[in-house]
Amino acid sequence: MNRLTWLAAGLIFGSLTFTACGLPEAENVPGDKDPPSRVEPVAGTTTSVVVLTALAAQRLGIKTEPVAAASTSSAGPGATSTVIPNAALIYDKDGVAWVYTAVPGASTDAKGSLTFVRKEVTVIRTEGDFTTVKSGPAPGTQVVTEGGAELLGTEQNVEGQQG
Repeated sequence: MNRLTWLAAGLIFGSLTFTACGLPEAENVPGDKDPPSRVEPVAGTTTSVVVLTALAAQRLGIKTEPVAAASTSSAGPGATSTVIPNAALIYDKDGVAWVYTAVPGASTDAKGSLTFVRKEVTVIRTEGDFTTVKSGPAPGTQVVTEGGAELLGTEQNVEGQQG
């Protein structure tokens, strides 16, 4: 091939590449008209429920771990405390600690939507990778350990977070 042919091929390839850059990114499965997320206020509170499609949760990298009950020797025999992974903690602008919990059985459609709600926690102490809390979700509750900041952005309608 001569240089003119290579130049023409390079220009065509470059044009196609840059043309594709202007296409909007798909947020859902093709043909799906539902938004990737929706926010529903919780009556009587300042929080909202965040509902994500399964695809949106996957794209955000949402991961959860269960809240644990740990024995507390300093409080006497048989006493337990509630322990959450540090990665689940989110602090708001006022310094209040929160976690997002997965709402079990809340899926309202056949697409496997995932529902999360923000719960306030009262921190007692942090040791290693875990935090002991005075109040918060019960042991066994799934808390979001990855993607919590994105859920907060979606709940509070931060630009670029809600579809």
